[in-house]
Amino acid sequence: MIQDKLGNLWLATDDGLTKYDGKNFYHYTTEHGLNNNLILSVFEDSKGNIWFGSFRGGAAMYDGKYLYIYTKSEGLSDDVVNWITEDKSGAIWIATGNGLSKIKDNKITVYSEKNGLSHKDTRAVIQDRDGKMWIATYGGGLNILDGEKFLIYSKDEGFVDNYLSFFYKDRSETIWIGM
Repeated sequence: MIQDKLGNLWLATDDGLTKYDGKNFYHYTTEHGLNNNLILSVFEDSKGNIWFGSFRGGAAMYDGKYLYIYTKSEGLSDDVVNWITEDKSGAIWIATGNGLSKIKDNKITVYSEKNGLSHKDTRAVIQDRDGKMWIATYGGGLNILDGEKFLIYSKDEGFVDNYLSFFYKDRSETIWIGM
């Protein structure tokens, strides 16, 4: 669930996406253009676009007028979209069930085990104050992308667990990890 810049609440549900404007509820499903009704994540970017990820339906971006769909057919690493965020440069990062995707200037870059990601099942992604991208994997621990190289923190390195699922950044920009 998020609250957008206009004050609307957006709720990801297992039966579509719901918007509450303070007076009325609006419910969006496959009948309204969604690829799948099981919504796993919702995010507002710096331009005010609402992004949401679904189970086996890819990611979608709503600009207030049009709905844009991103799936494996468009170059995403997978159609199971667990998490969406934006970095300081405006790139959109998408954690999927089969790697990590970055959308920048309408170009999609895929990060996978082939180029250093420790596990294909990515659950969350967030940027730290130094510009590094933290990736929670479900089975491969914590991955930190510093430019093009992944630093891996797993049980092999003394990390508490390899199954990570959530990040939270507090007001002081400390990143908390959920398992």
